[in-house]
Amino acid sequence: ILAVPMTNKVSSRDRLRRVLALVVFCSAYVLCVHWALRLQHPILIIGGTGEQGLSAIEYLHAHGLYNLRTISRNKSSTAALEVQEKYGVEVFEGDYLNAGLVRNALRGCSALFLVTFTDFDHENREENVGTMIMDMAAQQGVWHVSLSSGDRTGVVEWLDVKHRLEKNLFKPRQQRSFASSSAIRSGFFFDNLFFKGGQQRYFMEDLDGADGKMGHLHLYSGFPGDFSVPMHAAGDVGMVAASHITSFLYTGVPWEQKVVRVIGDVISGNEICNRIEESVATLKCSYHFLDTTDIESMIEGSKGKRIASLFQHARELRWWEKQTAAAAVIKGTTADVHSGRSYNNNNEDIAPFNHFQVQIRTFQVWFLSKSSEWFLPLAQ
Repeated sequence: ILAVPMTNKVSSRDRLRRVLALVVFCSAYVLCVHWALRLQHPILIIGGTGEQGLSAIEYLHAHGLYNLRTISRNKSSTAALEVQEKYGVEVFEGDYLNAGLVRNALRGCSALFLVTFTDFDHENREENVGTMIMDMAAQQGVWHVSLSSGDRTGVVEWLDVKHRLEKNLFKPRQQRSFASSSAIRSGFFFDNLFFKGGQQRYFMEDLDGADGKMGHLHLYSGFPGDFSVPMHAAGDVGMVAASHITSFLYTGVPWEQKVVRVIGDVISGNEICNRIEESVATLKCSYHFLDTTDIESMIEGSKGKRIASLFQHARELRWWEKQTAAAAVIKGTTADVHSGRSYNNNNEDIAPFNHFQVQIRTFQVWFLSKSSEWFLPLAQ
């Protein structure tokens, strides 16, 4: 455009067209550069060594976002080494209570996936830490935040922290500077039947194989065996959060304080055992109900009392009605993480998963890591 001589033979209209063309070209170039640079900014995953965070890391890495960060108390732990070696994640070693560490981890980040952790020994720590991280993210100019959230129970104070953090995230724009934000609400995690907080929750006994069964899996929970609750894998939350980050960074279209509900199956413990036995012919599965007294005797101190209270309130009040209603809407579908389906007028979408496939995937990974010979048929 610039090479064309501006002679007297060129009309004013042509000159204007050339100038406008130059402006459009330069604007497009700047936007392309901005988009490319945006994809190079780091993304911080709080809880990157847990089920939710690891699932988010896997999704982001698979979709071309490689500049990933997380925080771990021990960067030499098995989980921390895995994300470093397999996905090239930069691990900041330290505690989330260290404001300076969190600030350094957030510096230059384009997006944040925030998973907060219940602290039974310190009443307000989870809420205080979650609020601090969101405040720092705003100060550091982070564009998008996805929060692992949950429904308000109204009776279990420590569980309602996540819902209060969601309200904090969705403060009016004049109080928060996030261009895009979303909260992912979940049901009960299937994974918690097997492993939670560093504690094994199942029991496995070897069988002689006389009846074709090589192992007997015992599952334990505070719900009766025939009591149905909405369940899915913890990693599903991370996948949804990562899909929000990916879509925002690639398209620039913001998630404007969007709530998304993750749905698996409304399923009982007995049904889970039946499905496992159907999938693994060499495995016998039994489900065991733990009442309030059992839980308090197994978990000492205030933590045991609070967890026992959680299950008691859950059994009596069934506060997950929204999860159940959402599951009823999508019953019989095989939609994936990208197919949110709106079922109400509360700015809420559904991210449905096929729970059976997810539970077998989770189960397979866990037991194969133990090199259990009786489980090999599922791997094959």
